[in-house]
Amino acid sequence: MTITTSDGQEIPVHQGEWVFWTPNGYPAGCMYADAWIGNSEKRAARRFWGDEAPAKLAAGYRPELMTRDRWAAEVMPRMLNRPSARETNR
Repeated sequence: MTITTSDGQEIPVHQGEWVFWTPNGYPAGCMYADAWIGNSEKRAARRFWGDEAPAKLAAGYRPELMTRDRWAAEVMPRMLNRPSARETNR
C-alpha cells in the first residue's frame, strides 16, 4: 500500500511518519504511519490524542504525514533539542 505525504510524495506506508505540531510550530510527538490511518489526518489525530483529538485540532495542533527520511532530518533533532539538518545547512 502507498500513501501520499503532505508535500505530495507517494511512498510505501512503512516509510511514513506522522508528526503532530503544536500551534507554535514545535513537534508535540510522532508515530508511524499505517494502512488503517492511510492519509487521514483525522484518523491520525484520533489515534494519537484519542478523545482529545477534536479539541486539539480546533486549538491549532496539526498532523503532518512525511517520509521517515524527512522526519529524521528535520523533526527528530528538534525533539532531541538539537539543530535540524535544515537549520545547520543555512
